[in-house]
Amino acid sequence: MTHVQNYKYDLDHDVLHIFFPPASPSVDDEEYPGIIVKHSVEDERITGVVILDFSKRSDRELGTYLPRYDPAHIKRSIAPENKEAMM
Repeated sequence: MTHVQNYKYDLDHDVLHIFFPPASPSVDDEEYPGIIVKHSVEDERITGVVILDFSKRSDRELGTYLPRYDPAHIKRSIAPENKEAMM
């Protein structure tokens, strides 16, 4: 599994933003309930994913949407004891 390096977690709103470089102008499409996929306007490449209610989702569910990534690793890195390291 791959560890996501480019992400930001909004603790106040429980939203995870994942970015896939290189950045480019994108459009959003809610492909699944609470799962927003960002597509490049230039070539339809996926440039990011936004997951609403992230902490309420199971690792199994997240693995369905992000099969190449380790949701448990992301959850550990955004745990309250690691919150200061992300700021």
